[in-house]
Order: sequence, then structure tokens, then C-alpha cells
Amino acid sequence: MSADLAVKWLIDAYMRLSKLKNDMIIVPVMISYDRIFEQGNLSQEMITGEQKDYTIGSTFQSLFATTPNEYGEAHVKYLEPINLRSFLTDDL
Repeated sequence: MSADLAVKWLIDAYMRLSKLKNDMIIVPVMISYDRIFEQGNLSQEMITGEQKDYTIGSTFQSLFATTPNEYGEAHVKYLEPINLRSFLTDDL
């Protein structure tokens, strides 16, 4: 889902809820990693042009075969909450 579609979906939902006098607060969240999980797969696919088939079994097998800290650390950043009612009335 593209970001534009997600924002449109949230605003449409809010407009339907606004008849009920409800307010909606959106908290933007950013998640980033030190290392890219698919790094090895992506580079191999770029070199050979062959795409690996992924199944739920192979995903779990890879998950349990990894060593601790193999993928680095995950960083989560919470941005300033947006009051949708204020945003729509002030900015539009």
C-alpha cells in the first residue's frame, strides 16, 4: 500500500467518524534496522537474475538459523502525534 493511499484511507475513515464526534490521533512511527534482512538475497538476485522462492517454512527455517544480533539493532522513533481534526481544519 502506498503512503498516499494509506493517508487517503485514514482521512476517509475519519470523515465517516466525524459524524459521531470522535477525534483521531495519528502517531507516525519510523522503524529502521542497522542491517538489511534481505541483503544477501537481494545481492544474489541482482548478480544471477534468479529470484529465490520463499515459503513460510523457509522463512521460519532462516529465522531459527540466525544467530543473535546477526541483523543488528532495530530503532523505533515516534514522531509528534497529529490531531487529525486540528490538522484538517487548520491546514486546509
